[in-house]
Amino acid sequence: MNPQRSGVALSFLVAVTLCLTGCACGETTTAPGSENGNGDSNGGNGDSNGANGGLNGNGNGQDPVDACAPLGDECTTAEECCSGICVPAPGGTITVCASAGDFCVGEGGACEFSIDCCEGACVTSGENAICSAAASCLYVDQACDFNGECCSGRCEGGHCAHGGGGCRQSGEVCDADYNCCSETCSDGLCVGDGAPCATAGEPCDADDLCCSNTCGADGHCIALDFCRPAGEPCSSGNQCCGLQCLDSFCATLRYCRPSFEPCQTHRDCCSFRCEEGEHGTKRCAPIGGCRTSGAIETPEGELNEFGEICATNADCCSGICALDPEGIRRCKKAGDPRCGEPEAVCLPPGEVCETDCECCSNECRQLREDDDAGPFPKRCPGSGSSSNGDECVPDGGVCVDPAECCSNLCLLHEGEGYRCGLPPPDENDPPPNGSPGDGDCVQFGGQCTTQTDCCDGLYCLPDGSGGYLCSMIG
Repeated sequence: MNPQRSGVALSFLVAVTLCLTGCACGETTTAPGSENGNGDSNGGNGDSNGANGGLNGNGNGQDPVDACAPLGDECTTAEECCSGICVPAPGGTITVCASAGDFCVGEGGACEFSIDCCEGACVTSGENAICSAAASCLYVDQACDFNGECCSGRCEGGHCAHGGGGCRQSGEVCDADYNCCSETCSDGLCVGDGAPCATAGEPCDADDLCCSNTCGADGHCIALDFCRPAGEPCSSGNQCCGLQCLDSFCATLRYCRPSFEPCQTHRDCCSFRCEEGEHGTKRCAPIGGCRTSGAIETPEGELNEFGEICATNADCCSGICALDPEGIRRCKKAGDPRCGEPEAVCLPPGEVCETDCECCSNECRQLREDDDAGPFPKRCPGSGSSSNGDECVPDGGVCVDPAECCSNLCLLHEGEGYRCGLPPPDENDPPPNGSPGDGDCVQFGGQCTTQTDCCDGLYCLPDGSGGYLCSMIG
């Protein structure tokens, strides 16, 4: 059984996704970026082989000859889009390129895994694999003919086998117990082996058995919206919340969990914000403004060097978007900010903090009041932040958190860093027709930093390449 989920229903060719990543199934696929961490969003400096340059580049700092259309641009076919997805914009007057991180395939569309399908399962039809709403994915130990018909995405020896992701086995590097299948991380290594998490559609009797951290009312693990959590089958990194597809499964990242991954506590998350959403599922949530490099220490008490996923240096509070040890572009701390360290490097504005002495401003405080989801983390405040909250920064002023702004919008303005208010409009690139809402909110296809940035009816979703944009689900 593959529980029905919301998403973009369309016939999605897996070959398009594989072409975008340049990797075949079974290889490690990650967010684009140079291997030395200095590729930028326009092509940047590629690695020594000219491969995996910036997000829109070809590794040599130049645009590709046949450039694909970025997210939010008008399109007529899926092949025109970098994401491989072209869907109607709100209002239905035009079609635009949408995110690869949150799509599902409709009836009769091509699939590789059952989780690709909006409902039903992936079945064979002649020489092809297609989604069938009348079918159900097969459980572990049931007889199978190919990987796609198994809920786990793995058919071995004629029977469905357990999935291969979501946690690490004995002897593998870890920073927290949740990295390990045994749920035991000691001295930076997993101790003992354990079963991987159950993938979407598998039977369950407890939430913590599922990769989604949610066992549905029907006794099956649910599939999550927005992106696939660690442990779910994948064809490419841009389908995964952590942007890493390893051996055809979304991998669990080190240091902390990036936004949209399932979580148990605030400390699990790079944003230090674990929110409960639909189905009671807890997921790490982006907190708005610049992206943080995570809490000061990992649950193991070691320096937490890397945090949220990023696309460019400008995304990060630290100003450093670099490859972590496993090749994922993430916001990185400039140094060790722990108080009392002989060579401590203080945290710049916007970073998550615990005590005043960690911040360059010598001040660490909660910038926003608690809400229904719980407390917001403490951050090093920006220069325009008022200690008593009675003043706000007008549009165009420097910010690091939405609470500092009169408009409650702290967005990345091209070439100017994070500023309050909407970025100046581009006369050559008007917003798509039919965008809901007006005034101080981000319309369809615009870049966002947290859910409250987006106009009514839109969600701040991962774009599959290290950014967030206001888009639709359902």
